[in-house]
Amino acid sequence: MSCTTFAICLNYFINDFDSPIFGSYGKLGWLHWTNEQQWIVLYAQNLTLFAFVWYLVPILIFIPIQELVKMHDMKHYTKFQKRSKLLFNTKLGMHSPV
Repeated sequence: MSCTTFAICLNYFINDFDSPIFGSYGKLGWLHWTNEQQWIVLYAQNLTLFAFVWYLVPILIFIPIQELVKMHDMKHYTKFQKRSKLLFNTKLGMHSPV
């Protein structure tokens, strides 16, 4: 996923749409890049990290919240079951031999 996002960002940030996606990035070393090309690569790398964090942070936030809500609901459900059992008021099976 990150390689795909990186390639898409490179294609988006390059203003020359007639050039191939990677242009001359692989032919020459990074010391020969212009300032604009270096910023394009930097943005593409950071956007990949941003996309990763964008999908990871909600998972880390919502799963604990969901577990807390589940614990709260289970506690109230058991209280409701105990209250319902007290209201039932039957003695059926109280003295059964089993």
